[in-house]
Amino acid sequence: MIYCLLYMKLMSAYPDYLAYFAIGFIELFLFLGGFCMLIGGAMADSASARNSMLGNGAVLCILFCIMNCVLVCFWKQMMTAIAICDATADFFMATKRLVFVSIGSFALQLLVFLMGIGALLGVASSWTYSRTEPNICPSL
Repeated sequence: MIYCLLYMKLMSAYPDYLAYFAIGFIELFLFLGGFCMLIGGAMADSASARNSMLGNGAVLCILFCIMNCVLVCFWKQMMTAIAICDATADFFMATKRLVFVSIGSFALQLLVFLMGIGALLGVASSWTYSRTEPNICPSL
């Protein structure tokens, strides 16, 4: 709950900076990942490793270029999306009781998960085990 409230407060106060940080992190990952894969592929010993690393590096570099094209072409829509996130965060900060809906959902999912684990253990406890191998291919 504390992390959720902290995140909502940050989204309410600094939505532009958080969006720029996320975009920058993705850009950095794509660029450095592609660059390192290309360098690693050029230095790889086996042909299989070289081809796979060069291919993965090329894909990351292409994704980097596509993301930059999308950002340049749709920058106005990106600003609109950031403004909508800011308005949503302001709404959530005004109505903090909505956090309890998320916490209640998490508690319900945890309960169902634990019941599933209990059912799995109950079924597994009724299994019988034998040390003999089954005869899969009787003709051999």
